[in-house]
Amino acid sequence: LSLLEANNLISQGVRLDETTLVTQVFSDRDPGQVRALGSQLVRHDGVIALLGSSGNQAQLIFCRSASAPGNMKNLLVTALRILDSSSGGGSESFAQGVGPAADITLVQQAIETAKDQLLEEMGVVR
Repeated sequence: LSLLEANNLISQGVRLDETTLVTQVFSDRDPGQVRALGSQLVRHDGVIALLGSSGNQAQLIFCRSASAPGNMKNLLVTALRILDSSSGGGSESFAQGVGPAADITLVQQAIETAKDQLLEEMGVVR
């Protein structure tokens, strides 16, 4: 199912030259499922995935394929500030973090902030 969902999200993603940007926020989704989905997404060349889950504990998973630009750890730090958290880490290609209870709107705002930073770094005018 995660393969089918990943393909669906990629088809809905934003194309930026050779890169596809996927952003998605889920409500009360198991963090393991979100990580598995992220792993499926970045098996495709040129994919960046900024994923989150709201609920009793907000969860962020940011990942990219080897051929995609961006530093996921830096983007995560930016997004976690919106959630008033510093609990997370990772690498340039995969980062995850958690925050306190948050509704879907706040998690979406965190992901949008990270997305804006990424687009600015990529030189994309919005």
